[in-house]
Amino acid sequence: MSHEETTLFLTTNGDVYGMGVNEYSQLGLPKEHYYNPVLLDVRDAVDIAVRHKILILRKDNVLFGCGRNRNSALGIQAKEYNDIITKLTEIPSTIYDNEKILFVATAHSFCIIVTENSKLFLTGQK
Repeated sequence: MSHEETTLFLTTNGDVYGMGVNEYSQLGLPKEHYYNPVLLDVRDAVDIAVRHKILILRKDNVLFGCGRNRNSALGIQAKEYNDIITKLTEIPSTIYDNEKILFVATAHSFCIIVTENSKLFLTGQK
């Protein structure tokens, strides 16, 4: 999965690799460009999403994110207007009512979480 110049790869065994532009630390790594795939620090992933931020869903229904958190786009309380989360951080399960997540997506200033019960949760600026 990719957006502009950042790419994530989800392997069949649940590892996630990232590469490309990392302007907002969206790879959970120090800000620099990564020209070769780098293994990210989450295992057992089943879904990923990337924009200026990333979401990684583990098979145990724990959701992680990092990168641009403007207007709390990751569902994590922003400290500043253009807050950046530099390390993969667990997204509070209260954001999606502790329901089983079906899939996730990211957009410019918000994230989308869809649950098995067909509920749609949005974070950030809608």
